[in-house]
Amino acid sequence: MKYIIPLFVLIFISGRLKAQGSVPQITLGGGAGGTTAFGGTEVQKTNLAWFAEAGYYPGTYVVMTAEEQIGTFSGASLNPNGVNPKSFINNYNATIFNIDVAPTIILNDKQSTLANVLKNVYLGTGLGLLFSDITNVNFYNIQAKDHITNFLPVVPLKSQYEYSIVNNREEAVLKLDLSSSFYYAIGKGIDGYYDSFARHGAFYYFLNIGIKYPFNLIESGRPYNK
Repeated sequence: MKYIIPLFVLIFISGRLKAQGSVPQITLGGGAGGTTAFGGTEVQKTNLAWFAEAGYYPGTYVVMTAEEQIGTFSGASLNPNGVNPKSFINNYNATIFNIDVAPTIILNDKQSTLANVLKNVYLGTGLGLLFSDITNVNFYNIQAKDHITNFLPVVPLKSQYEYSIVNNREEAVLKLDLSSSFYYAIGKGIDGYYDSFARHGAFYYFLNIGIKYPFNLIESGRPYNK
């Protein structure tokens, strides 16, 4: 992760970056980032995850996306012989559907200072499924390991900061985004444990950088961004 943010900053200052335009578009892209699952372990570890997504921009303020994630969650115990010996590795994949909205949609003055600050920001939520393949330490016998597979519904809360690199005709040729998302997993089992101490709901965090290629559905006939 320490290389991802500097890369985003470097691209930001070296490219011609614009906010999203009003021409309907579809996008295809993907990226990578770090995931951390907050289940029932004493230590939460951050691991690498990848994602691919397809998006539809019907206009300036809304984007609908279908996203596929592949990655790993893991957690450990501070003392395997202590009160909480839980430790796990979860090789997961998730299918997520999001609807994100630009906060500027509620502003009357689209040229105000606040609008300029928020013009690249999107906030949203959606619904998805988390499919898990888990190896964990047996809660009652720490010398043994269990293998569990399950799936849980998840509800994302997503914030995204997006820029577009444009050509000399002011048309977007590439979109860059930095996303921060919390996913609430409904039910037990994100760490593979179903004991009486296991949480009935858990969540994971995904911080990522992405690249998307836009395709206009109609000819713009005007500059990409006013």
